[in-house]
Amino acid sequence: MDRKIRYAQFGVGRMGSMHIKYAIMKGCELVAAFDVSPERIGKDAGELAGTGPLGITIHDAKDVEKVLSETRPDLVMVATRSFIRDVKDDIIRIVSCKANVITICEEALWPWATDPESTKAIDEAAKANGESVLGTGFADVYWGNLPAMMIGGTGRIDKIHGSCIVNLEDYGDVLAERHGVGLTVEEFRTRFGSGKSTESGTPVGQTFFLEVQNGWNTFKAKFQ
Repeated sequence: MDRKIRYAQFGVGRMGSMHIKYAIMKGCELVAAFDVSPERIGKDAGELAGTGPLGITIHDAKDVEKVLSETRPDLVMVATRSFIRDVKDDIIRIVSCKANVITICEEALWPWATDPESTKAIDEAAKANGESVLGTGFADVYWGNLPAMMIGGTGRIDKIHGSCIVNLEDYGDVLAERHGVGLTVEEFRTRFGSGKSTESGTPVGQTFFLEVQNGWNTFKAKFQ
């Protein structure tokens, strides 16, 4: 490409701010930014990202169609929520504006296995508008790769159990809230104590590695 990639950031929280910094570092041109927080709307995106002023004011996310029609970015990076059902409508709005999408939504790494209905809606909208949607997700690489390597040399598997520990301070308020930060002990037990809640994590990383690397069909697998 003989010009810079024109890019817009949808969601300028902890992760979105990092995206802006990295994108500029790699030579992209930020042309628009969006958020839902009144504390961020109206501010310079570069100041939040730590790059210094960029002259790009953060818009209210509800104005995405209007702003994208004026700025015409090549792609929009979506960094808001963890589940595909929660980013579906925003992604459809963006591709309908003739812009490609990249999202770090965790479930978007391999959403056909966990939410085929929402994934199908996104897929159809992207194809209808001639745009692409890339779900990079945010996979637990070690938890995915290490078991996958061991599985490759195993004759029989009855059950796989794993656990991980993460420092939520690195990822911002949305992820912290989803993992129960701020709840009382009783509230946490009520919300997550059954072991059946999908709010504190998603099996998408595991399904991706099991299906793609090992050829397993996990559409009927049960995760707890």
